[in-house]
Amino acid sequence: MSIAYLKLDSDFDVNSIASGTLFTGSTNAGQIVLARKYDGNLEAGILKLQYEVSGQSPCYVGGLNVKDFSGCFVAVGTVTDGTNTLSYTYDMTTKNMNGRTLSGLSSVLNVDMANEANFKIFETYYGRADYSYHWVTSAFEGTSTNFTRGNADFTNYSLIGKTEAIKKGSVHMGVGHYALHEFENALKLCELDVDSRELSRARWDEGVALYTGSMEGTEGTDRQGKFPYTLAEKRCENFKTCGDGADSSDDNVKSWVNINLMAQFRRGKSALFQKDCDGAQAALDNISSLIYIPLIQSTLRYAYMAQLLQGDNSDQNEQDKVKAEGAVFAAAVLPKVYAIDPDAAEIIYANMKTGATETVFSEVKDAFESVYHGFRINCNQIGGLIEASSDTPYDGAERCRANTGLTNESKEEFKIEGFKKKMTCSELANISLQYRNVICVTPGVAETCELICRENTCFTNESKEEFKVEGFKKTMTCNELANISLHYRNMICATPGVAETCRGTCLGTCGCYDDPNQEYLNKQETEIVGTCEDLFTDFKYAEKCNKIENLLFFCPDVCDGWCDHIPFGKK
Repeated sequence: MSIAYLKLDSDFDVNSIASGTLFTGSTNAGQIVLARKYDGNLEAGILKLQYEVSGQSPCYVGGLNVKDFSGCFVAVGTVTDGTNTLSYTYDMTTKNMNGRTLSGLSSVLNVDMANEANFKIFETYYGRADYSYHWVTSAFEGTSTNFTRGNADFTNYSLIGKTEAIKKGSVHMGVGHYALHEFENALKLCELDVDSRELSRARWDEGVALYTGSMEGTEGTDRQGKFPYTLAEKRCENFKTCGDGADSSDDNVKSWVNINLMAQFRRGKSALFQKDCDGAQAALDNISSLIYIPLIQSTLRYAYMAQLLQGDNSDQNEQDKVKAEGAVFAAAVLPKVYAIDPDAAEIIYANMKTGATETVFSEVKDAFESVYHGFRINCNQIGGLIEASSDTPYDGAERCRANTGLTNESKEEFKIEGFKKKMTCSELANISLQYRNVICVTPGVAETCELICRENTCFTNESKEEFKVEGFKKTMTCNELANISLHYRNMICATPGVAETCRGTCLGTCGCYDDPNQEYLNKQETEIVGTCEDLFTDFKYAEKCNKIENLLFFCPDVCDGWCDHIPFGKK
């Protein structure tokens, strides 16, 4: 963003004008210029105005090769905010600065993000606070990094390799992490005793803006951006995780990750409005899990491509590009892996690092799957790497079958009466859903392998789907199945065909789990208008859910038709 430094002719106190106040002035050609007051690094006698991004001629100066002064303020003139008219002088060639830059977002991490959970994970792994800035500048200079772990050697990197390391590193190690910082900053403001709701919501919005970028467009389906949002859109096509069900590769459908991230963005902002800091923290916890999914998918994709290209020297440029992208995506996620399991991180690093002599895709895939529990994600959310022409997974790149999300239970053992050998939760996860449900209903098994018996995601709005169990006269809906006891639900789910019809219900994740006392806001998000229980008792609840967007985040089970009883939470 371009900021003009106007030297005022008077001793006017610029602090008396609120940040964001709109000023108007003119160009050399007499065109109107719009700009807003910018507060960074206040200096006496200097009014800093940030040019509006669109709707007028540009003022491109700074370090750009091609400069355009057509939209800049005239060198000597006046600006006004409607109340104050101020005379100034302005050298558009030297007094035009950048407010936020990719370099700036990376280099200020150590100042702004100290003691923030997401940042500390990366600082601990790399051993320095400016890890993003150091990665990018090392790639620019063609030198080796000086990290505690995860070093990268760019000395023999081609121009193509360096370009990918710089571009992807700036965004996914810099911008993406700064977006998380903005969310953390919003929470700090929320916890202040003073009323900081507007400021905290503004910080939250900045985080969303940094995640999305300006090139993506207003609908979020252009796939033209360069920031993390667009990466999620591209990867959902590659891993067949687009749409509400995370089961489509259609490029006209938004990614499951972005659908859910946008939900959490809105949930967090609404919570901040109510000064519900715990609610905003819960949203951030979910954001901090979901935001890594495209990075994991990207590392897996380039690991597969790197293995495929090994020994093929026909296109060295393509090899350089693939290996560089794999290395930088791995670098953007390795610290989180290390925090969960250092051994898994070492396996991924050995296969994906700059200059790796060999990449074994299966090793990378297995290492990631072993730590999904720590990311609070699961196999369904990652998907499998598909071949575009057939829309089916590549051999060995299929979606993992076991739900490894949210628990370390895979090696836990149990014994079923009548069986000689013990079984592990990992073995249980890899048998068919029908027989898994039969075993899960056996006393003690569901407690030992809780998340294998109850996978972590309700992907479908299946509540009104019907099925018929042999021996029963009437059909039953998935909603009715969800609201009977777990013991009998598992018995019915073990009946052929039921688990396929009521997948989320049989996995235990579709049901009425809303908090009846959870409050929600009106459409304008200006006041509290009711609770989930109020919504449940309103026969027009479906109409309300369609009109008031935040209802889908505060009372999702009521809106999806899972609730047919009070109190909620019956399992």
